Amino acid sequence: MRFRVDPTRVYTHQRLLEDVSRLCDQYPRSLRVAAAGYSEQGREIPLLSIGSGERRLLATGAIHGREYVTVGFLMKSLQELLEKNSLSIFAGYDLLSRCTLDVIPMCNPDSVEMCLGRAPLPQGAEVVPQEYKNNANNTNLNGNFPFMWEQVPPERDKGPHPASERETRLLMELCEENRYHALLSFHSRGDCIFWRDRGNGQVEGDSALAQELCEQCEYSLCAETLLPKDYSGGFENWFRYRFRRAGLCVELVADEEAGFEICVRDFYRLCRWEQTRHTLRVAMECMLHRF
Repeated sequence: MRFRVDPTRVYTHQRLLEDVSRLCDQYPRSLRVAAAGYSEQGREIPLLSIGSGERRLLATGAIHGREYVTVGFLMKSLQELLEKNSLSIFAGYDLLSRCTLDVIPMCNPDSVEMCLGRAPLPQGAEVVPQEYKNNANNTNLNGNFPFMWEQVPPERDKGPHPASERETRLLMELCEENRYHALLSFHSRGDCIFWRDRGNGQVEGDSALAQELCEQCEYSLCAETLLPKDYSGGFENWFRYRFRRAGLCVELVADEEAGFEICVRDFYRLCRWEQTRHTLRVAMECMLHRF
């Protein structure tokens, strides 16, 4: 029986490793897997790659542990691309010979394990485990990047200094090495796309990519983020600053009241899978044809 990713089951770190191995066995000629690095507590952070083209897209999930619905979304999306590639559905325009897609489904595995009650919270964490989003050092990775870091407010748990965290440095090094043409950083609540901030202004491809995803996948387009307290230290914001290319924050679930586990159990409805399932393909096509 062929293995199928099930995004309605919560992804622990161990389950992620097992499912990655199953995908490798099923698509040995299409899928490449490496360890992008390791978390603060030593958990492997897998990097999954398909395609061989010069235009490179990075997609990441679970930079916040409680937003583990993004892991299932990226794993399911990746399997669909692998399946279509195996059936030569992309042959007409050879998408994966012109693009390379790198996916890190779980950037912050320590936090996911803590959120699921499988590891203790760090000392000083003042939330219940189900709400936990920071890493093992109680640092919010999405406020730890070296972009206007001094303006990140203390309540965002930005860490002792820019790029103080192993997971932050891992993502930065990966971006430096591969010089991606675009970044999609997936989060769990909003059903919308944040695509530009006042500190960076316009960068290559930001408007084209955001509009294409909104038109084809029916996300809402957010206004430009204006206040430094809201965008300083962020992963996609640092990416725009460092490379002057499109770095988008993609929020999956519209229901702000839905619990994080409910987002997984009711994945197909709350993530609007019939529309959003095309997100990665649309992004690659947009890179090829619009910037």
